[in-house]
Amino acid sequence: MQLKPFGNYVVIEADPRNDRTKSGILIPKDDAAPQPSKGTVIAFGDGEHVPASLAIGQRVVFKSYATDEIADGDKKFFILLANDVMAVIE
Repeated sequence: MQLKPFGNYVVIEADPRNDRTKSGILIPKDDAAPQPSKGTVIAFGDGEHVPASLAIGQRVVFKSYATDEIADGDKKFFILLANDVMAVIE
């Protein structure tokens, strides 16, 4: 799936959920569980509020309540405003 956001929007591929704890206990899938707030930038628009330091492939932390979710098979994508990206994970 190719997504090209308009303006100040960013498309982020969500990090996969870990379905096991470090000790091997299986965590049941629950739709009521909180959405992930980390992911990889895959595209962004050409708006004036997109930070120049934001780059495709960067892992970022974002506000999870301010997203629109799109699913493509097992992958989840989030579309959000560039202002809702809070930090880059280095």
